[in-house]
Amino acid sequence: ERVPLQIPLKTGAERVIFADKNVRVGFPPALNGKLRVQSTGGAVYLKADSDFPATRLQLQDMESGEVILLDVRAAGTGPTEPVKIIYSGDVSTTGSAAADAAPTSGEDAGRAPARRKKVSYKAPVPVLLTRYAAQNLYAPVRTVEGVPG
Repeated sequence: ERVPLQIPLKTGAERVIFADKNVRVGFPPALNGKLRVQSTGGAVYLKADSDFPATRLQLQDMESGEVILLDVRAAGTGPTEPVKIIYSGDVSTTGSAAADAAPTSGEDAGRAPARRKKVSYKAPVPVLLTRYAAQNLYAPVRTVEGVPG
């Protein structure tokens, strides 16, 4: 739906967000010392050390470059159960088209994930890596082209 997800945090407790994709987390420097962020294997671990108002975090899929926005806030009380982000449809779809693509029965949801296609590159790998590194260093995050794999 392209709407930022609201994630309340309990101060002093860790909350896990399962993205099921390899993501990197971007957060503003104002949260340094207030929020501990760790990301590994498709899981993002958030622990608020002190209260702070709603602040936006970005989860960027390392493979496709897709960005998911989270609005996190910390207070003395709040839920601590894990959050799972479920993807349905293509990123380019909106509203009901994405809902139509979602599995409707429990049997569909329990299927094994589809196998990945073999990646083919349009340029030699060293050229792609150099371009990717240069874009990460000098270009705005929104313009970085994702390289599969």
